[in-house]
Amino acid sequence: MPLNFIRRSLILSALLVWTYSPLAVFASSTSGSAYIKLTLGETKASINDQSVTLQMSPHLVENTTMVPLRFVTEALGATVKWDGAAQRVDLTYGT
Repeated sequence: MPLNFIRRSLILSALLVWTYSPLAVFASSTSGSAYIKLTLGETKASINDQSVTLQMSPHLVENTTMVPLRFVTEALGATVKWDGAAQRVDLTYGT
């Protein structure tokens, strides 16, 4: 497996493993640092203490915390594109 695939899988897995409320993530992004705070079952979240409203709240599925992918990845500086024809999400971070 390519190293980038493994690295991305580990990062996404780490984001999905937390089962406590509130969920806070501190990570480096291309535009600096981002502190993301999510709460299970809540559509209110924050990025660097700036309040935002989510389309869908984080929730538990079989003891795994599911978070809104677009919200988290865009907060970290990634670009998210939906390919409806292929039913695929393309994430780009940096180059």
